[in-house]
Amino acid sequence: MPPPAQMRLRITRQLRESIDGIQFSAFRPGYVYAVGTTIANYLLASGAAEPVEDDHPYLILPPEKHLFYPAPPVRGSRPLPRPVRPPAVMAPAIAADRPPRRRAQQSKETAAGMGTRAASRLRARVAELAKTVEQLKDELDRLQRAS
Repeated sequence: MPPPAQMRLRITRQLRESIDGIQFSAFRPGYVYAVGTTIANYLLASGAAEPVEDDHPYLILPPEKHLFYPAPPVRGSRPLPRPVRPPAVMAPAIAADRPPRRRAQQSKETAAGMGTRAASRLRARVAELAKTVEQLKDELDRLQRAS
């Protein structure tokens, strides 16, 4: 695989922004840097850099000023303590404003009795509908015989 393409640019103005984790504040105005084509295209398009001839001396950013990576740890130093984030507090939902609904306590016997009553009502309704269907069939047979 070939090495990534590089362009030499002279920085014309100081940038302070960062895009997609790229810290452009590492570039100093007046210096010539060898950068990849993607970064070079952005710097040229924003007017923060101009192309330079190949024979000019240029800078390669030292590891502590890399654009993408955090600075390497210094030996003998202790890591900084991580800041403690306060817990996120969320507002209660609308439903949480109301007290919980109370449901009637049913005993097993009552629940079973209600199921039995509903089943018997359903059976009675089915029997009634079956009787109506039989009456309609008889009426239809009588009309067919009469014609």
